[in-house]
Amino acid sequence: MLDQADGLRLLASCYRKHDQRMVRDPASRLVCVTGGKGGVGKTNVAANLGLALCSLGSRVVLFDADLGLANLDMILGLEPRYTLEHVVRGQVEDLRDVVMDGPGGLKVVAGGSGIAELANLPGAAVQRLLRGLMGLQELGDTVVIDTSAGIHQTVLSFIVSAHETLLVTTPEPTAVAAAYATMKAVSTQIQDPRFFLVVNMARSDQEGQEAIDRLTHVAKQFLGIRVRSLGIIPWDSRVSDAVRLRVPFVQQFPGCAASRRLRSVAEQLCTRKPQPQPGVGLATAVDRLRKFFFARA
Repeated sequence: MLDQADGLRLLASCYRKHDQRMVRDPASRLVCVTGGKGGVGKTNVAANLGLALCSLGSRVVLFDADLGLANLDMILGLEPRYTLEHVVRGQVEDLRDVVMDGPGGLKVVAGGSGIAELANLPGAAVQRLLRGLMGLQELGDTVVIDTSAGIHQTVLSFIVSAHETLLVTTPEPTAVAAAYATMKAVSTQIQDPRFFLVVNMARSDQEGQEAIDRLTHVAKQFLGIRVRSLGIIPWDSRVSDAVRLRVPFVQQFPGCAASRRLRSVAEQLCTRKPQPQPGVGLATAVDRLRKFFFARA
């Protein structure tokens, strides 16, 4: 069982190695890719976004935070020897030993399919995980977190700590409703959520724009938050072809419509340089997760 003393010791050990660096450089840019429900293409967007950001000169670490249905490595065509599961189970002590070299200069931390939810991890596993997360900011200037679907506390911890959160939805009514539920849950924790909307698999720009209009309207009217759109990624058969080939679509089919739109999303993120903000960044995400884990003891 975890207790408050364990929490304080863990926090001290996490920060001891990184505190001087964090004074000079608060943290790597933390970009969270999430979706209110499964099936919206969130992981595919995260993988290809990471690759597109690398092509624009960013040093990117792509972290698969979905412990239940992790498949980031499959989309990228990787065969991991070690995954996050090995860290959680104590078979690998340091998360950085799990980091793989992906395509285009990406650094990738593969998840572990079928293991327990983060909320059920034992104390020793929590300590290894949080220490490893702190170390990721040494490996790149941008850390892209691919969260699991839904709005449980571990997902919220990443979202509220991110410099930007890409909320991925499709035009389907259930997906739009789930995206709104995510925004509502986050708005109860922080006053000014940093949401950027990406509508995926739209059959037309009109269909995608209608989803954007609905979400931005209800977010402003009922939650009092502004949600900005980064664009519409059309349904494109080449995306499915790339998944079957286990190659990112921006790499395999750079000229297809989905690739062009995805690169536009990456370019908009690169041109928007986040300002230093209190309560934002990977260190803050680790601290929020620490509080969650030790509060449940």
